[in-house]
Amino acid sequence: MSHPSRGDRFPPAVEVVVKPSTIIKSHVIQLPPVDQFQIRCYAPFLLAFRLDPQADPFRVFWELRCGLSDALSEYPFLAGRVVVEDPERNRIAIRVSSEDGVGFKYQSLQGGGHAQPFPTFNELEKEHFPPSKLPFWLLGVPELLPTNSANPCLLLQANFMDGGVLLSFNPHHSTSDLTGWTVFLRSWAKHTAAAAKASRIATNRLMDIQDRSPLFRTINETPLRECPELVQNDDAAAYMAALTAALNPTPANVVSSYWYFSAASLSALKASCQPADSHTSAWISTNDALCAFFWRHISLARQLSPANNASSSFNIPCDVRSRVIPQLAQEYVGNAVVHATFSLPLSELYSDAPASLYRAASALRVALSKIDDRRVRSLYGVFDALPHVGAARYAMDLDPGPDFYITTLAGQDWHQHDWGCQLRKLAGLRSALLHAITGLNIVFPRLPDGGLEVFTRYEEEVFERLKADHSFRRYAELRCA
Repeated sequence: MSHPSRGDRFPPAVEVVVKPSTIIKSHVIQLPPVDQFQIRCYAPFLLAFRLDPQADPFRVFWELRCGLSDALSEYPFLAGRVVVEDPERNRIAIRVSSEDGVGFKYQSLQGGGHAQPFPTFNELEKEHFPPSKLPFWLLGVPELLPTNSANPCLLLQANFMDGGVLLSFNPHHSTSDLTGWTVFLRSWAKHTAAAAKASRIATNRLMDIQDRSPLFRTINETPLRECPELVQNDDAAAYMAALTAALNPTPANVVSSYWYFSAASLSALKASCQPADSHTSAWISTNDALCAFFWRHISLARQLSPANNASSSFNIPCDVRSRVIPQLAQEYVGNAVVHATFSLPLSELYSDAPASLYRAASALRVALSKIDDRRVRSLYGVFDALPHVGAARYAMDLDPGPDFYITTLAGQDWHQHDWGCQLRKLAGLRSALLHAITGLNIVFPRLPDGGLEVFTRYEEEVFERLKADHSFRRYAELRCA
């Protein structure tokens, strides 16, 4: 995603504040250790919808506002603010006021009367919504890593252009994770579809999936030095300054790219990972195979030498809703993740020996299988015992180090949400946060055709080597960059 300023090309966005459709009493939501430790940034997404030529953008915006108001009645925490409650330990909470609401901006990019008209929706869709043509200001977010003592839990902007709309959805990551965002978007889509029919669906505030108290129960017996996922952060201020710099406009020699894997390619990739004695070998998922495949080929494209870097660590967030005791509701809306992490020698990752990729995929499967209630609550106990939230960080070095990080939305149903007669279903989806940090990878929600898009962001020379990697291109098709 490019970062030029909007300048005077288009009129400024008009902002409205959307409040829950039912009265919400003011309250404060205490956040468990996992929410405290989550990166305190906005995680922006652009949801792309086609619009018929005769569609009225103001009408569509009104329907989105109506749907949003009802969705906020079901999930009122998103109308609140993330506030610093304990400055000494840098602890935060969510403050919800009866006067709060979500800032929702309307931005018009339509018409040909501008010196540099914005591309039409059809033009962007034809090129698969390339990040190079999606300027940062489409997000409507002043900064990805906010530094104020109080910050909105959610920011929105609808960018209307000829033929469609790019809906910017920007949740604060301290409030929720991917599953929680899916739950809210499903609610918003449902209520927007009803509004498009001049109807309403009764709101239902589900308290059990918003109850964060189960994740306050931790095991405080593991010292930080014995926690392989974390390292002590001796200079929290310097670390945050580096992270802030990473989230600012980035050098021109870094390329954001999307790679497409068809359903047939995914099946073939998984089959290629299976050892000769697959009937007696441990099961691996398609996601295991895909992640191991990317780990190998990204590492090769980065020219990580086994002589200089003996090993590489693999890191992936794991949803723990079904792994804690008692289990959380599958639609629990807070953060509920831990990192699965393990290392392999680069010589083994690069090996051409039969089943070498299977060994990498099965190592991921083993790492995931080790995450149980005790592991989760012990890690959250380490978070809770920190004298300051910034006193530790995840033990991975993505850039310039040899480690690898990937997160997956493949199981999220964003493409299945029906937003009503004008918006219908998603025509495309892009993320902006991962355009801002080098060395992150993301698997996007499964497409209607059964395929997957995978995002990568690396230096231009790494991107060029990946394009020239025939073994990689056997399964992956460059979607856009």
